[in-house]
Amino acid sequence: TTSTKVTRRSNRELEESRSVDANGDSGDESERSGKYPPPRKRYEKQPDFVDVTGGTLHPYQLEGLNWLRFSFSLNTDVILADEMGLGKTIQTIVFLQALLKEGLSRGPFLISAPLATIINWEREFEFWAPDMYVVTYTGDKEARSIIRKHEFSFEG
Repeated sequence: TTSTKVTRRSNRELEESRSVDANGDSGDESERSGKYPPPRKRYEKQPDFVDVTGGTLHPYQLEGLNWLRFSFSLNTDVILADEMGLGKTIQTIVFLQALLKEGLSRGPFLISAPLATIINWEREFEFWAPDMYVVTYTGDKEARSIIRKHEFSFEG
């Protein structure tokens, strides 16, 4: 059985915001603050939005974040795959947070995960991306209907 986490914004809007311009940068320039490097440039140290959580990325997690951002800038789909316990969940959450903070996407983002791992995903989102709007989409038909009615928000 799987569950779903969603943040705001439609897939159509996400695709529109992923277009790559002539400089190799992606995203809406009017939304980008200039505070963060374009996705084709590496973070040499962890971004400030990670620092404020009190967490520290391992060097290989920072490398994973850079790889995810670069792949996103090329509009290339990728899969993080390594041994258990090396922080794929954290890298994924920090990457999604980077997309939001860098103005490259406003979501929504969909994560499908086994029910047994949902509590871990919720805990990691709370820690690594505390200002991200997260909805856990689980339960029977009636519960999911209530979640759709009251929790899903695609307003900017």
